[in-house]
Amino acid sequence: MVKCTTMFLNRGKILDLLQRTNEGFWEFKYTVSPVKRECLQPLDSLKKVFHIYVTIYMLALTSFVLFPVFSKGEELIYESYRPPWLPYYAILLLEQVTGIMCTLFTMLPVDFMFMSLINLTLVQYKLLNLELRQLFDAKGKMTSEVLNRKIGECVRHHAFLYDYIKRLNNTFSPSMLIFHVIVLLSMCMEMYRASTQVY
Repeated sequence: MVKCTTMFLNRGKILDLLQRTNEGFWEFKYTVSPVKRECLQPLDSLKKVFHIYVTIYMLALTSFVLFPVFSKGEELIYESYRPPWLPYYAILLLEQVTGIMCTLFTMLPVDFMFMSLINLTLVQYKLLNLELRQLFDAKGKMTSEVLNRKIGECVRHHAFLYDYIKRLNNTFSPSMLIFHVIVLLSMCMEMYRASTQVY
């Protein structure tokens, strides 16, 4: 819920970040050049992380859905009131759909967007570093005007990336802190409840 609330409350800042990403980031294309491929390596890693993340999510979701079906008796996913007139499978389906929708539409998109922005920024820093290395390697092969112009572009892009990172931190840091505090408190409460429960 915290992530979804963050997206809603900071929608202007997030839209600004996405526009800056679209307009200010250097374009890159997949090439056969090993040096450029090394710069784009975080994007390949990001794809693997996405696949692992979705696989873990689907496994957790499958166990979440199947556990009550194969358990003994009419056991629900959540501890909730069940009206006597409502059939067991109807309320079980309602709980499953609610759980799936809450995670599918509030957690995954925010996590994917945040990971994408961080990795795209990392690629930009790697491309900037590569551009500067190439400038210093080709120092004697180009005129001072071209060299000054390219160094100016690199300086402006570095300043843009620095500002971008500050905006990214200002947008997501408070909500990430709140999210981690809530997770920590929830885990502590569940541990306390489990340790004091009498069987």
